[in-house]
Amino acid sequence: MPSHDDRTSVQAGSLYESLALVAAEMASLYQSIDSTRGHQRSLIAAGEFAALEELLESRQSLVARLQAADEQLRPLYERWDRGNEPSTSEQRAWVEAQFGVIAELATRIARDDESDNVSLLRKREEVAAEIHGLTASRVANSAYRERSLSTPKFQDREG
Repeated sequence: MPSHDDRTSVQAGSLYESLALVAAEMASLYQSIDSTRGHQRSLIAAGEFAALEELLESRQSLVARLQAADEQLRPLYERWDRGNEPSTSEQRAWVEAQFGVIAELATRIARDDESDNVSLLRKREEVAAEIHGLTASRVANSAYRERSLSTPKFQDREG
């Protein structure tokens, strides 16, 4: 976010101010998503799928907020990119740096999510193989189990 000194030369509600606020919000949301990575990986490794689902749901709310911010950003950035609005070289550099940070975070998150997806698929295959092994073991055990051919027993109540 720009320092207080950067903002003093800009009118409240200026394009730069609006762009800076939205860009800072997006960077913060991306950082929040990125901060869940370690926990996500440990849940996948442990096979704790219910907890993983909760984590992914919380990430989804961050993604929804990110999409809303992106919708706000597009027209602002188009105006900014045309260069019709007054801005200083420091402001332009700050905006470009902010978008560099956002792009880097987005790329890292996408790459790491792809890696986690591969791990999750591998874990799913391991669980499926384990279930198949348990089923096969149960079938094999039942083949060797002593079977009692119980016949109905009748009791004479009279004596």
